[in-house]
Amino acid sequence: MIGLICTAIQYGLLALLHGWAGWNAVVASGIGYGVSAVISYLLNYRFSFDSTRSLGQGAWRYAVVVAFGLSTNSVCLAGLMSAGMPVLFAQLITTGVVFALNYQLSRSWAFSSSSSLSREKI
Repeated sequence: MIGLICTAIQYGLLALLHGWAGWNAVVASGIGYGVSAVISYLLNYRFSFDSTRSLGQGAWRYAVVVAFGLSTNSVCLAGLMSAGMPVLFAQLITTGVVFALNYQLSRSWAFSSSSSLSREKI
């Protein structure tokens, strides 16, 4: 449910900033991704992963995951669009890729109780 809420926020901002305001699609998607990432962190910390880390301790790890996800989002979206794919379809594919990576990194590292990323968890 949290993923759906955050995806709706990202797509809403993409539609508003790109579709209505005429911003570059990659920039608009990146802003949507950033806003939804903050909301996602707060909701996932509380409800999904039952983290034993303090809110601040997990934040830097999640920031690394978000930076990786934002980079992946931008590169995938730009690549698919430059190959001629319409923005919406390119964002749909990009969302699937980024979701899978972010979920796994969040679960196994950012919100994990262990202090390191173990190979068995990935």
